[in-house]
This record gives sequence, C-alpha cells and structure tokens, in this order.
Amino acid sequence: MISPINKKEKINIILNKDDREIKEEAISNEKTKKTEDEIESDSNKKIINLIEIQKIIKKIQIFENFEAKNYIDSGSESNVYKIQHKKTKKDFVLKVIKNHKNKGRRNLNELKITSKLKHSKVIDFNGYFISKKEDDNNEYIIMENAKYGNLRNFLLNTLKIKKCLSESMICFLSYQILEGLNYCHKCKIAHMDIKPQNIVVDDYLNIKLIDFSISINYKNKQPNDKIKIPFKGTPFYMSYEVYNSDIIEYKDINKVDLYALGVFLFNIAFGCYPYNLKKEDEKDITKIKEKLKGKLEIKNGNNYSSYFIDFISKLLESDINKRMSIYEAIQHPWIKGAKYLYDEKEKMYNLSSFVTKLLT
Repeated sequence: MISPINKKEKINIILNKDDREIKEEAISNEKTKKTEDEIESDSNKKIINLIEIQKIIKKIQIFENFEAKNYIDSGSESNVYKIQHKKTKKDFVLKVIKNHKNKGRRNLNELKITSKLKHSKVIDFNGYFISKKEDDNNEYIIMENAKYGNLRNFLLNTLKIKKCLSESMICFLSYQILEGLNYCHKCKIAHMDIKPQNIVVDDYLNIKLIDFSISINYKNKQPNDKIKIPFKGTPFYMSYEVYNSDIIEYKDINKVDLYALGVFLFNIAFGCYPYNLKKEDEKDITKIKEKLKGKLEIKNGNNYSSYFIDFISKLLESDINKRMSIYEAIQHPWIKGAKYLYDEKEKMYNLSSFVTKLLT
C-alpha cells in the first residue's frame, strides 16, 4: 500500500530549479533574444536588489525575525524576494511594491481582498507593512512561499523536459484554477487578471491564485447593478466586453475570469493566442476588438480530445451571453474527468513519479 505524502518531508520534483536561474520567456513560440552582456547586467541588478532589501528589512521591526534569501521575480510595479524566518527556517515571499504612494488605490485593493481570502487555491496572506518614511515609498506584503514560482516559469521548465504538455497536465492545472476561481466568485471577488504569471505552484503541485491588485469586490452590489471596471487587465487575456466598455453587468462579471482561463489554456495547448492575435497587435485595441469579433479557429485540434476542444471553445466564446459560466465549467465532463488525477496525487508518495505520469 502506498503511503500518503508526508507534508514535512522534502520532496525533490524533477522540475526543481534554483529561482535565480529561471529566466522570463514567453509561453508561446515567440522567443526573446539577449546578449551575454544584457544577461549579466540583469543578474547584477538582482544581486543589488537583494543587498538593498537585506538592509531595508533590518530597519523594519516586523521583519526582525526574517532574513532575505534570494531574489525571485519582478514586475512593472513590484519586486519579489524569498525571505526566511530565522528560528523556524520556514520560507516566505516578500512582495515589495515600489512607490506605493502613486499607486495606493490598487495596492490597498490587493491588501483588502487578499487578507480576507482563505482557501487552499489562493495564496496565504501573512501580513504587511506600509512605510511612511520620506526615503522609503515602498509597501511590503508577506505571503506564503510557493516553491516552484509562477506558472509561467513552472511550465517553461516542464517544456524543457517534455516538448509539449500532455492533456492530463493541462486538465490537472485547469481543475485547480477553477477551484480557486469558484471560491473567489462565491466570495463575490472577480480576479480580473488571470494569467500564468498570477498563478503560483507550491511544493505539492497545488496551484494558488495571486495578485488581486485589480480585482473587483462586488459583495455589496445588487444583481441588477452595473459594475464599473476601474482597471484593465493584460492584453490578449481580456475579453471582448472588457475591451469594449468600462461597465459590466453583475451577472456577467465572473465570465471575464473564465475567458482569461480559456486564453491561458489555448496558449499552452497550441503555442499561440486565440483569434489569431499576434504580438504586434498588443497595442492596437481597435485591431484586437476586430479580431475578437471573428470566428475562433482551432488548428491541430486533433491532438486533443473532443471534450477539451469543447471546453476551451465555450470559455473563449466572444459573446458573453453564450460563454460558459463557472458552474457549467466545473460540471463540464472534461473537468470532471480531472478529479481522479487530483485525488491520485494526494495518495502518492513520490511526486516525481506523478509529474512523469502527467507529462506522458
């Protein structure tokens, strides 16, 4: 009889790799080229950032029991580091939001929402500190550590082992993302920026939703209300109705997240974006809207089951009235078929074997 996973035991998955070695690349077939000097320059910036953050957290009382371990990632508005509790040696993530005074509304939104969400498929919020010093305009958020980083990097490492993802792996990830979204939607929270960079993977292959900075809390809204969209998400992951208006119906708001999930699945399955969207279209909103009004074409669909093609087509329906709801997505035969994979993972002792099985 196979023993269940001992959660205190360290398990090295075949995809394990030092965070500092992970490089940002597109999930699609488009590749970015960098010279050796540029890569070395990027590396130096990371080291400088780590040294700076070590100095900063020494001056902040709530961080006195932590030490900075390494740089993880950065975005347009934040840097992310791994920190470790000195006594317990437990790892956490420190998100440093740069110049928060100029972006206070979005950051406050993330703090309010993340601190209230408690679910296995949502990143755990552990505390925050907002600096009021003149020489420090940063905001600091402590969250649980997800060993394998964001889903984009996790999949890039996976693709180095296996040139394409199996349908089982895609289904396994989709099942968990829907679990997280379903919880958020029940809490009247629409994420509004679902993409692989905003999903992380922990030691046990559990996915967790992160970055609720542009999420919408519609708890106090009425079913007949129209909801304003204060911030737009990421190009190509936004649905036609979000491109077309700043207002959305109460009954439809959750379908924005489902469309974004469809884009993600299409991208990892076929290596491109739906509706023939290209990199050069990214800043041309008129062209994007025109393409989204066209017909969804799925090439190489024979590589996947009819259930998957049906599932992804219903997520990517440009007409929001015809698009699948969260309930319909969870009840879809393709997603129902993934539950046994998740249950099997919980029983397995060796996660490496499970990953290998998913990839094949």
